[in-house]
Amino acid sequence: MDANHDTDEGEQGLAGQPAPPAVEDFLPVAAYEEEAAEYSVENRSDENGSDEGDLRLQDAADHVGDAVPLAEGENGNDDVNLDTSRSYSDEEELSSSDSWDSPYHDEDDDDDESSYTSYSLIIPENLTNHDDLWNPDPSFGYYSDGKDLSQCALPDRPYGDASYVEGLRLWALETGQSEESLNLLLAHTKQHNPQYNLPQEARAFINKPGSNKAKTEVMRIIRGQLWYQGIEKCLRLSISNITTSECTLMLDFFVDRLRLSNSSQNQMWILLMKICSVPEAPAMTVAIYYGKSKPVHIDEFLGPFVSEINELQSNDFTHQSFTYEVVFRAFKTDPTAHAFVLGLRSRSLHGLCMRCTIASKRCKNRVYFPYCTERSPRTDAQFRMSTYMLENNVQYTPLLQMHNLNFITDFVVSGKMYLTDRGIAAQLMFLWTRGFPGVQCKLTARQQHKVSKHLRQLALPSDFRRSLRDLKFVHVWKAVEYKVFLEIVGFVVLKGRLSNAAYRHFMLLFVAITILSTPHHSGKYHEAETLLERFVAEYGLVYSQELVNSNVHSLLHVFEDVESENA
Repeated sequence: MDANHDTDEGEQGLAGQPAPPAVEDFLPVAAYEEEAAEYSVENRSDENGSDEGDLRLQDAADHVGDAVPLAEGENGNDDVNLDTSRSYSDEEELSSSDSWDSPYHDEDDDDDESSYTSYSLIIPENLTNHDDLWNPDPSFGYYSDGKDLSQCALPDRPYGDASYVEGLRLWALETGQSEESLNLLLAHTKQHNPQYNLPQEARAFINKPGSNKAKTEVMRIIRGQLWYQGIEKCLRLSISNITTSECTLMLDFFVDRLRLSNSSQNQMWILLMKICSVPEAPAMTVAIYYGKSKPVHIDEFLGPFVSEINELQSNDFTHQSFTYEVVFRAFKTDPTAHAFVLGLRSRSLHGLCMRCTIASKRCKNRVYFPYCTERSPRTDAQFRMSTYMLENNVQYTPLLQMHNLNFITDFVVSGKMYLTDRGIAAQLMFLWTRGFPGVQCKLTARQQHKVSKHLRQLALPSDFRRSLRDLKFVHVWKAVEYKVFLEIVGFVVLKGRLSNAAYRHFMLLFVAITILSTPHHSGKYHEAETLLERFVAEYGLVYSQELVNSNVHSLLHVFEDVESENA
């Protein structure tokens, strides 16, 4: 590559992500066009066998761009093709609005690795006008493999039929470009392509024209602030960027609390939305509350949401001449958020099962649930009459006015990360490494050393980017580490080191979670339900009855949620 050839640093994004190609990336400098055409491979070999033509042509190709290697023909007699290969990232899980606007970030999320797709553009020898690249003749609309450009797959057209400017905006959002990088890219694009009339600053570019008129304002409420984007706006943003034939949009909603600092009381309560009937649709942020405590009045936080979801379910949703039926499916929360949205005391759900009427007991400051085969299910009607929550109610919840909501079955017992990863798996790991009074379950120091050594020697699947740490760090493991241990490596490293009774008991959980984690084993879901029933029933026998907490008891109702989700 010519040392004088500079690359605009504004075109290079975070983590080496390439920017969208500009015209200059494909075109040789005008001074070299005639030279490249004159010195062809077949006419520049001298009598001594030297390949001067290759050198001269390579020198001309060096001025095409950093990503333009010379494609030499066989025996030096083929036509010259300048093959330009670039790799573009196709992020699957990140929402465009989430990557730029949303302050919500969960460090425990296990994002999939980005997949890369390369394409090649062939520049004909008779190309003399730079404008022909943007308005080529029909014979020029093909890739190097002869595939019609209009019929190419989605990875080759990452933003579908979006315009150049709109595609550039989506690229900036999905790849998380910094403001400085976008400013440099905008300045460079305005210099060479002024016809696009791009703004000078990244903030003005990210906000679509006219968005300031419909900009959602931050509302002040008691002891905090509320930003409400709305369900309808989230639906329009999601559907505009994807193609779906679904006429029914089934929605899942997530409520979670996010602490901003360990040394401050400032926190956020976030309401997220996911179109579960359209898997490729990203999660969207519906509302964010910010304050020094949770919202004082639930109605201020959830009131706008309830009004809008009721209207959408009654009148449907129309977008670009298409009408969609909007259906609420479920709420997915952790126990703290679950109690909050129901208007209950924050700790009331630790001693209460929302699916059955089994009564908890207390022993040595521990609340536990004795196993019982006869469990009476709770009903939505009795909940609405406050039959269950009379002693735990704190305030009225606006969810009572929400249409098509069942307070028992439409609230997932707990997210997989909270229930099985951070819940059951973490509790078992602590029992095996630290023990419990009166229970013979702790691994010896030698056994723990062997397990840790085995963990370091394992080669994990590429889906998991975080390697497992030693057992001495189990108290600071992330949720993904508990997940890997439970679902992948636990049954290997524990065999022969854990007691036979404890190992067989662990295998009940391992097999059940493996079956329920994928729809490929949907025919064996009932077998998984039986295994979880045995796991809970034997938990008090293998360890201690006092350790059957709400997480262990909730395993009895996991099958109900999985069956409902796959219905």
